Amino acid sequence: MKIVIIIIFVVIFLFLQIGILPNLKIANVYPNLFLIGLIGLTILIGWKQSLGWIIATGLFLDFYSLNNILGISIFILLLTCIFSQFLNQRFLKKENKLSVVLIFTISLLFFEILSIILFKILRIESNFYLLGLIVKIIYSSILALPVFYVIKWYVDKIKSL
Repeated sequence: MKIVIIIIFVVIFLFLQIGILPNLKIANVYPNLFLIGLIGLTILIGWKQSLGWIIATGLFLDFYSLNNILGISIFILLLTCIFSQFLNQRFLKKENKLSVVLIFTISLLFFEILSIILFKILRIESNFYLLGLIVKIIYSSILALPVFYVIKWYVDKIKSL
């Protein structure tokens, strides 16, 4: 039963990320639902328990973008999740909506800046522009809270099985 819930969850996230979100662009950007989901999962269960999801998501992002070096997304996601867990342990004493959104926003910004730096160092083509970055962070932060509570429901459902 546990594996069925995991598969359904992944299929829904894939459908939303590939099928719906690209049609909801603002300033030619759309949020990365998998990144938001990983940050939420890291806040709830920690980066070590999320490692399988981090690797799977990183491989998916590398194959999906086609211009990344294989493994770069895994590395960036891993550092982002470790940073998210650090923020969570340091600042999220009681779960409230503001602190969750702040952790998501700071983690998303960390991910984007780290991506830009590594892409420049490795000379990988990236379409960076400041307005897109700002819109992507805001757009993703708006989706962060609903996604966090869906992930929380998912974690609770898996733990109860």
